[in-house]
Amino acid sequence: MIKGIPTFNKLFTTTSDVVINSVDLSKPMSTLWEEYGTPKVAYSLRDITGQNKVAVRVRKGVYDENDPPAEGDYEKDFRVSELTDGTLEEWVGSGAGYVETWYDQVGSIYHDPQNITGFLMRGVTNPTTLNGEWYKNGSNQGKPIWKHEVNTNLRIIWNGSHWLMRVASGTIYFRSSVDTDYPFHKDNVWVAESGSYTGTPTFHSFDGGWYDPTAGEGGMLTQDSETFQPLIVSNGTYLGEIDFDDNPSDETRDRLNSHFTFNLNPSHGNHLSIFTVAAFDKNAGELVDGNHKNQVFLVNQAPLEAGDIFHRMVFDNTGKYKFTLNDGSDEVSIGSGPVDYGDNSYHVFSTIIYNATPTGPRARGENYVDGGDYKDRKNLNSIHSTVGEDTLYSAPANPFLGKVKELIIYESSQYISRNKIEDKIISYYR
Repeated sequence: MIKGIPTFNKLFTTTSDVVINSVDLSKPMSTLWEEYGTPKVAYSLRDITGQNKVAVRVRKGVYDENDPPAEGDYEKDFRVSELTDGTLEEWVGSGAGYVETWYDQVGSIYHDPQNITGFLMRGVTNPTTLNGEWYKNGSNQGKPIWKHEVNTNLRIIWNGSHWLMRVASGTIYFRSSVDTDYPFHKDNVWVAESGSYTGTPTFHSFDGGWYDPTAGEGGMLTQDSETFQPLIVSNGTYLGEIDFDDNPSDETRDRLNSHFTFNLNPSHGNHLSIFTVAAFDKNAGELVDGNHKNQVFLVNQAPLEAGDIFHRMVFDNTGKYKFTLNDGSDEVSIGSGPVDYGDNSYHVFSTIIYNATPTGPRARGENYVDGGDYKDRKNLNSIHSTVGEDTLYSAPANPFLGKVKELIIYESSQYISRNKIEDKIISYYR
């Protein structure tokens, strides 16, 4: 028996103190990949591949950059089995554990520095100005040059034999010990070059989809800023879900950023299938003129002005789920029908965009809930590409304030296989 993990029943309701007798969390979904192809990404808190991969990076306590804790004392990666066997709870202790990174278990991008557009460095006590965000800025001898976002004179550059962390054409602060493709490789050891500089730099990717499966670093859904990180352990108890802040008075609502491009052009044959296991409270959003704000679960870029282009998943203040496509001139919203799903109960929400019949429109979008018949159907022949940036998971202005267990995305139509995939997902949570 596993205590404290919310579950689905026939109506997909959940409580915070449920004893599960029938769920085999170790049962793999590898047959899903074998039968229907590998999805683009698969985020879950269960062993979705059967390989017991690293599922989440969790932090505890408060990080002090002037007195950084030892490696593993503040944040740590956990495999799927360690979430339920007590390892995570023992490490967190009686307090709270927050998700810094939710790893993609598909793990389709490995050791590829060209996919990285930014990373964060921590762990240096002096000068603290070395900590912070770094981005690619040119190349030298076939390897990227990295520039600090704030301290623009700082560089990480390959000199032919070592990676150097230095002021441009000036002082060298740290020198790497290993010839690697990128400076934050797991085998790299950094050595301080200047008198009082102490600490060992640690690196965390937050853009571009880098993931090192051996070291368990990097990730696809991550938010380094502590004020935005959602809960996975509360009062020492593993929740079995990722809980986003539902306090509408708190300006630092939880959210996670993702690192794949959500760029859909259904009229030109780009199709999509999304399966989301989530629960939301329609009354949790911030009140504006007496109405609660809609909650945006996934958007490729936050629309700021009229005419901005975006695709997004929304849970609205009437308890409905909808998938909206907007190319700046045309918009289509595929809804979830008249049923109110905003009661904080878990459901499987699916959106399928697929080729229609030869005599019909170029593409069609349909929404489903809990594996039933389609709730809404729209023709999509007028919607074009958004040409969006990195996808934003939970928008800052309209944050998702619910709970989530799983997110699987195919960059293809799963129209034919949709009900079988949903049945497989649902069977794990009954």
